[in-house]
Parts: sequence; C-alpha cells; structure tokens
Amino acid sequence: MTSFLSIPAEDAEEAWIDGAPGQALRLYRMRAGARDAPPLLLGHCNGFAAGAYLPILRELARDADVFAYDHRGHGGSQPPADGGLGADDLARDAAGAIAAVAAARPGRRIAHVAHSLSAASILRLAIAMPDRYRDLPIAWQVLVEPPVFPEQGQPLFAECTRRTADLVARTRRRRRAWRSAQAYAEALQGRGPFAAFAPGMLESVAHATLRPAADGLELACAPETEATIFALWGQPILLPRLGEVPDIHPTCLVGGDPSPWPECDWVTMMMAPAAARMPWVEFRTVAGRGHLWPFEAPEEFSAFLLEKLRRPDA
Repeated sequence: MTSFLSIPAEDAEEAWIDGAPGQALRLYRMRAGARDAPPLLLGHCNGFAAGAYLPILRELARDADVFAYDHRGHGGSQPPADGGLGADDLARDAAGAIAAVAAARPGRRIAHVAHSLSAASILRLAIAMPDRYRDLPIAWQVLVEPPVFPEQGQPLFAECTRRTADLVARTRRRRRAWRSAQAYAEALQGRGPFAAFAPGMLESVAHATLRPAADGLELACAPETEATIFALWGQPILLPRLGEVPDIHPTCLVGGDPSPWPECDWVTMMMAPAAARMPWVEFRTVAGRGHLWPFEAPEEFSAFLLEKLRRPDA
C-alpha cells in the first residue's frame, strides 16, 4: 500500500478504512481537534485530496473533532480496485468514510461537509442505496457544488457537454511529474480558476497532491483517473433522480455565483436547477465565488461551517 499521506503526520493521525468492497481509503483525524467536540468529516473535490484543505481543517479543529478522507485514486488512498470508478463505487466509498467516523465516535452524529466529487458521491448513495444513506448518522451536511449534469434537451446541455469534453481532454494531457511542490504551485498560478485562489492555497494543494516518485514528484491522482471521474459526472446520472433523495438528513446545498463571468463553471450554473429538484434542502449561493470556493476564500468557508457547528441544534 502507498505510504504517502496527503495530510502530514504532525497534523493528523491516519488509518486505513474500507470504502467499497476491496477498496482501502486513507482517513485522517486532526490532532488539534478536541476529542469530545462534535465530529466533522470533510470530503474533497476531484483531483485534489484531503490535505489540500489543510488550512481549513486546522481552523475547523478549533470547534470540532475533524476528520477527512482521500477518495480512491487520490492522495494516500489506494488506486481504484479493479479499475472501479463508477458512481456506485464512489458512493460506497463516501458511505465507508462516514461509517468509519461513526465507529471512532460511537453515539455521536456527524457533520458532513462534501465538495464537488464527494458531494456527488453522497447524492449518488442517497439515490442508488437509500437505505444505507438513511442509516448514516449524519447530524447535518453541506454539499458544495456537486456536479449535477443536465438532461439532453435542457437549455444548458450543449454548453455543459462542450465544457466537460474540453475539461476531460485537458486533464488527460496534464503533466504528471514535477521537480517540486513549489514548481507545481507556480505553474498553476494565474491559470483559469486557480487565479482566484487565496494566498497559500495553491501550495496547500501542491503538497497534498504530489507524492514521491523515482525522479522527483508525481501527481497522486493520475490524470487518467481524474479525467475518468470528470467524464463520469459529465452525464445526467444525478439530476433526473434528485427527487428520490430521502428527506432524512438536514442538507444545505451551496452554489457559487450564478452570474455569467469568464470562469463560471457549468456546475455553478446547474445548482439552482438541482436545488429545484430537492425543495426540502436549504439552498444558498455565494456572491463572487466559483466552484472552488473553499480555496478562493478559505476563511470565509471556515466561518460558514463554524457558524453551523456553533448552533445549539448542531
């Protein structure tokens, strides 16, 4: 098994946990978090890893017992078992991570925060495996920009298809070997959505997503894995069935600014149609922010989550 950790050992304890059958995932528990505080689990976006959110995890640990996990093929987790990168595989991994936190904190309900890939994965679980979803001890959850693709014939279908195809093609060409994390961060600086990242967040991403290799460093999430996952969610496998999501766990769906702007992601444009399929969820948009809100404004994102944690009913 890989020895790479997306969160350094000085910041977090780590353990292997079971995701889908035959799939080992890396789970982290922040050392700074109070062990009697409310448990909170964070899931990351595609191509990144738990450690990419490290400044946010450190801040949340002031008020929570903070856990995070690496999805299959990301960070310190194993590559996809038997090539499995289906929606149900990813859904079972998300369920496995929540179950592992529940085992570590028996009798406590969990605050679940999921961004993009992990948010789509929990929605898939709710749709495809509703009984398992209902059984998870989730106190409340925040789903940030799950990639919910439109159905053919809907107004955004052609644009979303074009943007996804372009993203998949660029990802497959992604350079995988780097001499240093700093070189990788500098290469991302000012490019597309990375231009909006807050100071220090590109470096956080670089350290969490590059692992040691024979000639330096390499991407822990292989470009073909990242591209396959982008292509997976670039299909209408969630939107048509969002009405089947059980109204059992209090859920806040968060989208970026829906106003047209050069780097507005298709996912951001689909948040309002997604929320309309789940009228029981709390839906909010964040002015001036995009799909990568946690990295654009980590202090703002942390404050949003801490406010929810500090509510008497949290």
